[in-house]
Amino acid sequence: RQTDPTSLRYQSEAKCYRNGQPHGSLVYQRMADYHGPQYDIQTGFPHQGYGSFLLQSQLYASAPPENFHFSLKYYQGKGSGYIDLPKARVWSPAFNCTKGMKLFNSTLVSDKEKIVFTDADHDYEGGHDIEKCPTFDDELGCFIDSSYEVHKRGECCNIDKFKQRAIRLAGDQFYRGTCEADLICTEAGFSPTQAKPCSAGFVCDEETSSVKARDYPRPPGYESTLAATPDISLLAPGGQLRKLCNEGHFCDVSGDGMPFSAVCPPDHWCPTGTGNPMIGLLANDGLLRGAIDVNSTGPQHLYFRGGELYGMFGSAKNDCFAAALPPLSERYIATTVFNRSHVNPVEYLATRRTFSTTIDRSQPFEERCSRDNKVGFVVDAMRMKNCDCRAQFFTLAAVYRFWKCNANEPLDDLGFAIAAKPLSGGRGKRDFWHPGTRIHKDYDSAIAADPAMEPFGLNYGSGNVCRFVDAVDYLSLTKGRLPSELVSSSSRLLEESSNYLDYEDKPLTIRFASEDVRKYESYSGLKSDVMTEFRSELEQVNQGLRARIDPHVFDLQVAVHLIERHGQRLEDMAFFKRTNEASATSVELNMRIYDFGAPLHWCECRDLLRCPNATTANEGSTALSDCVSTKKEVLQRISLLPAPEGSNFTLTPSTLEGTVDESEILKLGTFDVGIITI
Repeated sequence: RQTDPTSLRYQSEAKCYRNGQPHGSLVYQRMADYHGPQYDIQTGFPHQGYGSFLLQSQLYASAPPENFHFSLKYYQGKGSGYIDLPKARVWSPAFNCTKGMKLFNSTLVSDKEKIVFTDADHDYEGGHDIEKCPTFDDELGCFIDSSYEVHKRGECCNIDKFKQRAIRLAGDQFYRGTCEADLICTEAGFSPTQAKPCSAGFVCDEETSSVKARDYPRPPGYESTLAATPDISLLAPGGQLRKLCNEGHFCDVSGDGMPFSAVCPPDHWCPTGTGNPMIGLLANDGLLRGAIDVNSTGPQHLYFRGGELYGMFGSAKNDCFAAALPPLSERYIATTVFNRSHVNPVEYLATRRTFSTTIDRSQPFEERCSRDNKVGFVVDAMRMKNCDCRAQFFTLAAVYRFWKCNANEPLDDLGFAIAAKPLSGGRGKRDFWHPGTRIHKDYDSAIAADPAMEPFGLNYGSGNVCRFVDAVDYLSLTKGRLPSELVSSSSRLLEESSNYLDYEDKPLTIRFASEDVRKYESYSGLKSDVMTEFRSELEQVNQGLRARIDPHVFDLQVAVHLIERHGQRLEDMAFFKRTNEASATSVELNMRIYDFGAPLHWCECRDLLRCPNATTANEGSTALSDCVSTKKEVLQRISLLPAPEGSNFTLTPSTLEGTVDESEILKLGTFDVGIITI
């Protein structure tokens, strides 16, 4: 309340009051989403309740339906039966219920000595004022004002509703909703729960114990939140990907599996969703949530920028633009969602293929939005020549074909949060929580990766392939000749001149590092060496012992990580198409121009978030524009004047002071104009 004269009667200084749990505790919220509507609503049959607090009424108050057989779904009595309550492992908007709430009840007096005051705007009851009417009249059976200033003689004291009055301090009463969690949490008399919300920075599936509570750190680029669930939809209240890391900071996971966040280091910039600026790592939000069509760049949209200005951008950016419009978040629409009955085998939902639900109009756009704008940053980096996705593609293609021909072991059993093996050695369950993002090589390898996935549908291909077809208009992970360093400087991987169409009984010779060429007989050997070297160099970078990871090691690690994370799904994500126009992302091979045919969500740029040469940025920078020139470092000085005809002198003097002594002299007369195009 404000400290005005009227309010000073309550307290001498201003205070702010807030409800820290307006929707109930986190444990209650997760239980309500998990168990959904009450058992009797879902099945039509009651059960005996919880605990022994209301045992007598449980035994006799609930009669089974007429002609109902006791051996079926009806349970009563202490210890009479274990009920496998229906539950939705994956959050579903159709499995909703009306949550209970607490409201003030003036009859539940908790302190007879303490007096509080109602808020006139929210006093819906009215009644007596304990200060104005402190006397109880036995004949009338109510409180009165003995001076009769508030009411007439022979009447009870009654202050109209929506007027402030003094009352004794009372408590709140819980009014049950339709959620099974309301019964679970209240029938035992609000006893403290033994369950705990998932720790901040970790993600918990069902049946998580204290031993496994830290098995799944949240992915890099996302904020650490309490009670996070493995859901990847932004509609899920506890979904692990709901909140990106704040700009000016980065959110990563340490080598021992502990999530942390820190201020963006100097000479780097950290936009929203930064995972590790030292290696250019972003959350890759769109790809991780399956929010984008990786095989389509989408149509172009016209949008109004103000004044007389208009702009064009693709579908992905249009979705992000629309998601941020305040008017859309204030409008609600009815929509239809499909029932994923194979992941939530709940009888209550099983007979319906679709459900109606209500959402605000911005949510469908936000679901399709790549909120960290990774592709935009990657394209900008390629334009500035700070990133080369072309070289990375050729590295990926060579390693992918080697995997297709040579690998005999299944893909790694990655976790559903950070894409790494669980710390306790349990199942990663990534294929369940990220459906459709990974295709195994064949049925046997899919089963070996996670046998529990078979009831939910396995994604697998047709097995090993060692010979790949040539192509002219198309260059993909399985089609077309790959260039060597002798053909194109874009490729930093291939050491020999080879077309890489036949891997049958052949080792893979690669440039492992800048001064290290190796030959591998197996994909597993390559993967082991690459991941070991990458972790070692990354640790050195994080400790400040090394400026950058070797570019060849970096690209090899990206290739291995993409293969383990997506398998054959990569074939739809990374490929070139022949085109007639060159661009910042195109490459010329054998007198033909090729450009990427899908968005560059798969590409990783080591120097993506590093300030360009000769620029610097303060700690906590958020954008590339924060990187400013030091005006003290000279990269290269050139003359802007053309060399004299027939001359062969250098136009790049070596002085750091910027003197260009050997350049031609430009002589301008009166009214002459010199135009120099850079």
